[in-house]
Amino acid sequence: WGKERCALILLLLLLLLFVGCPSTSEAFQLPIELWALAIILLGLLLLFGLFILVIIKLLFLLLDYFEVKRLEKEVGMADFSKNQNPLYQSPDVEYKNVAYGKE
Repeated sequence: WGKERCALILLLLLLLLFVGCPSTSEAFQLPIELWALAIILLGLLLLFGLFILVIIKLLFLLLDYFEVKRLEKEVGMADFSKNQNPLYQSPDVEYKNVAYGKE
């Protein structure tokens, strides 16, 4: 995206520079003012960026929805109750010190 975006910006700047400068024979007249054209291009660029952000947001919402559904399915298939965890180990451990109690 970096090179393509830079090339597009450079092309737009060259177009604005060419349109803004009169040619040798006669000046090229646009049917719209240059500042209006710049505002329109900026607005279109912002709308395009907003559209891309909305698409990305919808994609992530869809992916999250499928992930939650998969998690609910895995929890439903679990063969232990909610109060038991097969990975849990009790922290209560007794150790015997063989050196303790000797004189």
